[in-house]
Amino acid sequence: MTKREDGRWQQQMTVMEHGRKKVKTFYGHTKAEVLRKIASYKEKQENGSTFDEVASKWWEEHTKELSPTTVAGYTAAYKRAVEHFGELFINKIKPTDINAFMNTYIKDRHASYKSAKNQLLILHLIFKYSVAFGYSEVNPTTEISVPRNLPKKGRNIASDDDIRRIKASTDC
Repeated sequence: MTKREDGRWQQQMTVMEHGRKKVKTFYGHTKAEVLRKIASYKEKQENGSTFDEVASKWWEEHTKELSPTTVAGYTAAYKRAVEHFGELFINKIKPTDINAFMNTYIKDRHASYKSAKNQLLILHLIFKYSVAFGYSEVNPTTEISVPRNLPKKGRNIASDDDIRRIKASTDC
């Protein structure tokens, strides 16, 4: 560890990132601070990225391809997933964790089949992205399914009276 002219301490290490050797430099005002940063970096390398980090990257890339109405439909499910799994390391999340989350979501929200399916879809897409870009090795959502006995809410066709009132309220 060396002291720089500006008074900060620095330590250089050779690390492997994405299959290539790279020199990484850690800086701090004290030796202890530099050592904490090195320990934090090593822990992150061992454990990988958090769910929140990967989900944010997925969201940025994925929403560019979607229509605004689809993004609006996905937003709530995305936020729920990040809120629940945010600080967990993505490669440590297991199918039992996903299943527990889905069961709690269905129970607490009295979710319909379509809402639960949408929530699981968002999780599946995030983990699929995670596997594709090397953040985790397996997708824990592949064997999870939505219970078939959930209520399915259909849309009701407007009555003739409702149609007349809407026509009467517009100038078209």
